[in-house]
Amino acid sequence: LYSEGELKEFIPDIQKISQKTAKTLIFFNNCHAGSAAQNAAQMAKLLMGKNSKWRMADGIWYYRMENDHLILAIC
Repeated sequence: LYSEGELKEFIPDIQKISQKTAKTLIFFNNCHAGSAAQNAAQMAKLLMGKNSKWRMADGIWYYRMENDHLILAIC
């Protein structure tokens, strides 16, 4: 399981990549003991901040960014 501090280190790169792509997918492959799902949910919350543009549908968090790019985090 990644710590919150470790996840925060990825945020600047995620933001840079999302500015250059039509869609940015964030995939967690640390599956032992459900860590991937836990970290995906943590990352969604970190990226969300106080923004109300997040919504969940069919187990996937969707976020529509200002530049109309999409970040998906499975949880």
